[in-house]
Amino acid sequence: FWRAPWEFAIHGIVGTSIFAIIAALAVALDLSIGWLETRHWLAPHRISVFVILGLEAAEYALFVTDLSLFGVFLWRTAKRTIKDL
Repeated sequence: FWRAPWEFAIHGIVGTSIFAIIAALAVALDLSIGWLETRHWLAPHRISVFVILGLEAAEYALFVTDLSLFGVFLWRTAKRTIKDL
């Protein structure tokens, strides 16, 4: 009877860790974009607004996909655990 909750706990920890790693990459991308936008010493080498917009779109897409897949993962793991109890 303890096996299903144990597997849920392990899957939850591993899934949460993977979510946190990918979310941290999205945050790092956000910080990098902010840094690129505020660097005045890059003035002779201005970064195109389209490049910045593309990076921001990638950042949001990464985070939304990560959050969605994390929710699906938790839902499926919970369903499997309840079924195995």
